[in-house]
Amino acid sequence: MKTLLSLLGLLFTISSIAQVHGGKEVYAKLFDLYAFEKYEDCAYKAERMTLNDKYRRDPEPYLYLAMCYYEINFMDSADLDQEYKDPIKESLKYAYKYIKKDKKMEIYAQNAEFFDKLKSHSLLRVKSHAEREEYRKAASEISRITKIDPENENLKFAQGVYQVLSRNTQGALLIKNALPAVEKNYKNPDYEVDQITEPTLIASLLTYSDALMSGGDKDSAKAIITIAKDIFQENEKITEEYNILHNIKTAKKENERPDEINGVKMIYEKHESDDMNEEEKEESDAPKEMKKDQKNDQSSTNSGEPEMKSN
Repeated sequence: MKTLLSLLGLLFTISSIAQVHGGKEVYAKLFDLYAFEKYEDCAYKAERMTLNDKYRRDPEPYLYLAMCYYEINFMDSADLDQEYKDPIKESLKYAYKYIKKDKKMEIYAQNAEFFDKLKSHSLLRVKSHAEREEYRKAASEISRITKIDPENENLKFAQGVYQVLSRNTQGALLIKNALPAVEKNYKNPDYEVDQITEPTLIASLLTYSDALMSGGDKDSAKAIITIAKDIFQENEKITEEYNILHNIKTAKKENERPDEINGVKMIYEKHESDDMNEEEKEESDAPKEMKKDQKNDQSSTNSGEPEMKSN
């Protein structure tokens, strides 16, 4: 009996943390499959429901599909069918379809944690593409993220930057519209900073400024980095870029040791100083040796005179 109660308690715990919150009772089977981590089976059944006229207008099956594909992404690839080429891309696709179905966004708020995880992981992919200068892939990835967070100006600006860098002229319009909105948000004392997308905004500001500078448009590069500096006054990378573009020389930090800044030079100077000390020591010892020799010569001369004896 105790074993049965423990099992029921475990099922209740799983149910409370692994479900589409706010879902209808008709989707209990999807809930059970998801709760027991049968993500592939859950995705298959949810997809079948989206093809059924009875359920295809409901948002829940699409949300289950998005959540299942997100989890499938972290499964061992050896256990997956070949059809799962890019589960995160599929997750974003179904998350967008869900949002279109959930007009009142009633379920979205109750499942915000999932959407935050999906955006965070997807933005890591954007960062990886951008660092390898795969700007077309970065732009495509972030455009899918923007679809599930269409009011996010940070994402819109970053999308515009990566589109421009991939020679998509539509990016310029996105930048033109998003940048003033970003500035307005950060000047608003009541603005709640989006911790998930802010790093992407900072990275895209720096990337855009560097690209403008490399393209010979120094004035525009300075304008972008000035806006960035005004928004993120404490960011070291932005401050460093700002100082370079504005030819501002910065003083050394008080706690910086010279040998940490220019170790090779300081070691060389130390060795050189040691050599000089040895030479100075030899020179200072030389007069002592000369005086000693002179004293010995004088002693030798005196010893050569006949010794006077007294009677």
